[in-house]
Amino acid sequence: MIPSTTDVSRKITLTADADDRRVARMAAAAIALSLVDAAIPTPLPGVKPGLANIVTLVALRRYGWRVAAWVNLLRVTASSLLLGQLFAPGFFLSLSGAIFSLAALSFTRFLSARWFGLVSWSLIASAAHIAGQLFLARLWLVPHDGLFRLIPVFALAALISGLVNGLIAARLMDSFADAAPRAAKRNSTLPPEGWRGPEKHKKDTMARARILKTTMPVSHAAILRVARGDIAALDVDAIVNAANETLLGGGGVDGAIHRAAGRELLAFCRKLGGCRTGEAKITPGFALPARAIVHTVGPVWQDGRHNEAELLADCYRNSLTLAAQSDIRSIAFPAISTGAYGYPPDEAASIALRSVRETLRDMEQNGNSTIREVTFCCFSAEDEARYRALLEHTK
Repeated sequence: MIPSTTDVSRKITLTADADDRRVARMAAAAIALSLVDAAIPTPLPGVKPGLANIVTLVALRRYGWRVAAWVNLLRVTASSLLLGQLFAPGFFLSLSGAIFSLAALSFTRFLSARWFGLVSWSLIASAAHIAGQLFLARLWLVPHDGLFRLIPVFALAALISGLVNGLIAARLMDSFADAAPRAAKRNSTLPPEGWRGPEKHKKDTMARARILKTTMPVSHAAILRVARGDIAALDVDAIVNAANETLLGGGGVDGAIHRAAGRELLAFCRKLGGCRTGEAKITPGFALPARAIVHTVGPVWQDGRHNEAELLADCYRNSLTLAAQSDIRSIAFPAISTGAYGYPPDEAASIALRSVRETLRDMEQNGNSTIREVTFCCFSAEDEARYRALLEHTK
């Protein structure tokens, strides 16, 4: 049977999701900068500012290595096509530089965020980019050792372009962080415009988050609960913020918490030097009902084979450990990494419950647990039902 026209069109329809649109926007910016790069006259063909690395750095910082890799691949292919150099030597030189820089940047997640920021990343990327181009040029285009006499020139170019691009990328990230609380204020009705600190809104906290008294017997002292609503409005000792590595605000829960807590939170976070994936840091709650905020950085989902599960479990373990050290008795978690970071919700919820239960039991056995209540605050009814079912199943 031959399918109808309607059936055929339905089968071949492609829908772009948020990640696709994000990659497309950043790739378009990188392509534009590559074209500007190509138009800048320089004494040596290989010595260019590498402006597209600015976009790569921002993509890597905000969305992870996978998005940065796609942006770079699309940038090299499209810009070479527009410049009439597709599959010409210039294309392969650009591709080798991009591959080397991405390979070098993949190791930046192991560097301390306190000492290594975007400028350091940019210097690493620029050095690797030029090293990749020199490697290919030596093997293919200039098969003699005379090329290595130019290494000092290329090294100086890498240093200058790395510094400039890194400073620009760092300024852009600061701009995004400053804009996040304003965006949250425009796009969210919680908390309301009349926000005047925790006491004013403490009474209607329960109206904003419907608490389901579904509990799991983790220990004799601690219980688990499920809530649906605005985590920033919960009346608990501490809430957990699903932050990015800069701790300077972002979208989703991160932006909403920064909006509700006020400008003091951003100023305080600037002094912390960022936070690595899986780790946690604590700040005052400022204008929130909660007296503390535990900031943790969840993993960006790639394919499940890049230690994502262990890193996500670390987020819950380290957050609870830090909260107990600060004499926190009640704490609320969002669904870490399930938003823009793309972690599958079912697997993330299972890891969250298992990690919290195991951590609380370990702390109870060691006699160092102050936590008496853990709330999983969900954004949607679907997430709420997922956590409630898991809690019931593990009773």
